[in-house]
Amino acid sequence: MGLWNWLRTGEWEPADGEERELARVDIGAAFDEHIAATSRGEAVLPAVFRARQFLADTVASLSLDEVDERTGLVTGTTPTLLRSPSPFETYHEFMHKTVNSLTGRGNAYWRIISRDAQDRPSALDVLNPDEVTVTWDRNRIFPEYRWRGQPMRRDRDIIHIPLFLVPGDPVGKSPIEIARIALEAAEAEQDFHRSLFRDNATPTGIIQVQDKTQAEVDEIQKRIDEKAKEGKRLPRVMSNATFQQITINPADAQFLEARHFSVQEVARLFGIPGLFLGVTTGDSLTYSTTESLFRLFVTGTLRPTYLERIEQAFTRLLVRGKAARFNISELLRADIKARYEAYQIGLASGFLTKNEVRRDEGLPPIAGGDEVPDTQPAPSEVANA
Repeated sequence: MGLWNWLRTGEWEPADGEERELARVDIGAAFDEHIAATSRGEAVLPAVFRARQFLADTVASLSLDEVDERTGLVTGTTPTLLRSPSPFETYHEFMHKTVNSLTGRGNAYWRIISRDAQDRPSALDVLNPDEVTVTWDRNRIFPEYRWRGQPMRRDRDIIHIPLFLVPGDPVGKSPIEIARIALEAAEAEQDFHRSLFRDNATPTGIIQVQDKTQAEVDEIQKRIDEKAKEGKRLPRVMSNATFQQITINPADAQFLEARHFSVQEVARLFGIPGLFLGVTTGDSLTYSTTESLFRLFVTGTLRPTYLERIEQAFTRLLVRGKAARFNISELLRADIKARYEAYQIGLASGFLTKNEVRRDEGLPPIAGGDEVPDTQPAPSEVANA
């Protein structure tokens, strides 16, 4: 029994005396092995890889700001912990590993490797989820952590970010684990396509020869089979004189429909619009609708599922009263025409200044640009009214 039995049946039966290591029981490990084994010809799910890469790259491209929890305003000074959490890698690499841990294992773990003079964490390291084990304490109240066999205190030595938590389980579940059956079906569909087309399951046609003995027909077939060993899909020989091509009816096999459906399932699984994985629902898409899809992705999946979890983990490490917030303005940035129209309304209404507009557009301030436009009606206008 063990991991592979769990992948097939969903049941886990540890050996006698073995304590279940919850963080290791994850189908994400199996699929990561598939992705890493492409060169060996094993089955892979490119849509799963692309979905995870898309999420990780998107989050890693966002910067973190420190804000005042009372006012919600950016403090203007970003702590080093938010600009460069790890001394061993770049900010992008740190975030990329964190999100990949969440999508593949359902859990991300940060090790606190140093503290400042005020005993606040000053540097972190993203741990391999497979090297972290989580078990209940003897009273099944608090989770206990070990990294490479070494005890770790939560929020003191290690920060745990779970993705999908269920009551009674101290570790999160990944989208891959939750949708195990759907992904196994998609993998089986890919295996079928591979065996059908790459493994020569169907000949290209039949050659029918006349006036040949069976021994001569067998000899011709033998020579063709020898060529087939070179990886070519060749016809079969029979005892008449015509060639009959053999084809597979795509409408019957529904190959394209099956592949399309599999990618749509992966997109739904990760909460990503199918457009970002190269599939659509068949509807006509315009610039405005694709922009709406991206906004829906940000507000419906990216922020509640990933950004808020990471923000709250960083907030626990900051000074009391301060919070970490991802800057998502670029993701929600409208097209240039819509932005300029909004700026015009803001300037005319008096709640935006010229320098605030220029700052949002990445332009330097100008003299007098901080003055709030006077939007009050002139006395003559009041009298005439």
